[in-house]
Amino acid sequence: MALYLIGLFLPHSEQFHFFMDIPYFLHCLSLPPSHPESIHPCLRYACYLGACNLLHGRLASHQAYFLERTRHYLDQSLMFADRITHFLWASMILACYFGRVRRLPESFVIRSSAARLASACGLSQNTAAVEEDDCQPSGFLLPPPRHQAEANDRIQLAYSIYISDQSLAAMSSYFGTLRETFIQRSPLVSISSKEPSINEQGLKEEKFEFWRSQVDLKASILKLFQRVVQCAISILEKKGICEEYLALKSEILSRINSIPTLPSPLQLRPSGSRNFFSPHLIFAHATLYGAGLILCGSCASEDAEARHCLLKYARLLADVCEHVGGLSRLHKVQVAVPIIHMMNATRIIAHELKRSAAGTSPRLSTEYCSAIESILDFLDDVVSISPAWVDLPLSLKDTLSAAANAVI
Repeated sequence: MALYLIGLFLPHSEQFHFFMDIPYFLHCLSLPPSHPESIHPCLRYACYLGACNLLHGRLASHQAYFLERTRHYLDQSLMFADRITHFLWASMILACYFGRVRRLPESFVIRSSAARLASACGLSQNTAAVEEDDCQPSGFLLPPPRHQAEANDRIQLAYSIYISDQSLAAMSSYFGTLRETFIQRSPLVSISSKEPSINEQGLKEEKFEFWRSQVDLKASILKLFQRVVQCAISILEKKGICEEYLALKSEILSRINSIPTLPSPLQLRPSGSRNFFSPHLIFAHATLYGAGLILCGSCASEDAEARHCLLKYARLLADVCEHVGGLSRLHKVQVAVPIIHMMNATRIIAHELKRSAAGTSPRLSTEYCSAIESILDFLDDVVSISPAWVDLPLSLKDTLSAAANAVI
């Protein structure tokens, strides 16, 4: 049963910001419990919890048990400072689990606590592998990595913690804990092909390169989003457009133009091929459009161009909803679209729909109705995948229905 649950969890582990290298994880999983690199029970049970959360039906009923076991072993790991990196990995999975079941305060507390512990441990400063004979106290709770695989695991963990921390900030009203410099001190490096502890399993250079391109994309966009939020707050406090606003506005457009466009969902092959599918790319587009909403919204009351851009980004978010709506259920469960941006977009489009109903343009009214329909369909999909969000569309449907009825 344990291996079965692990097998269910690993293909979807990125939904829980679990970026640990799979061959290295399986190698550690095969070690006897007495081995210092064996997987701590807190991480094992966190993986079991994630697997059950992904499933509907009989296995989903075991979530309460695995949640209790995960928390118990997290306490044990922290009490004895035992395999702190496994404690942090398990915390990431648990935080994402609470986010998926809409227990956002608990998710925020766990992410923030893990981020502060990682920073205090010197996680992002202590990633250089050393020879066993050269190990010296590092001055941090974490000893130096014993080999390159462990060093790379810490780099991946640092990115996981930063992305998890900032993803919650991007998708909700919570503020992130970490500054962007947290991962600037931990540059992505190539994994050595001479790793002795993994033997013939090895860690493939090209596999890590793919991981680097995907995760670095997400991290860099979250860095930009973090700067946008800070700038928007500054504009609202000072009530004026600053040079940083113009620079960020240009940078958002530049980043949008630099990443691949979202392909039509019709290009996704019926066999389930992911040749044209990238949850990281969908997240990137949605987060960049959300950043545009926040930045332009901070000065829309005094800048006509900002109001125009605000509507443009809202409609682009509706296009993302239409793209996600065309995916299969297997693909949909892998997409973490920032829901708060969709809610902001609906209100903006609804406002414009009411204005168009006053007689400006029937064509625009039709386009706005289509955009609203795409967003509502997306919200219904969210409910079907995550029933804990069942009341999410309700606060919007009345507003949007009233706006739509004004056009009909």
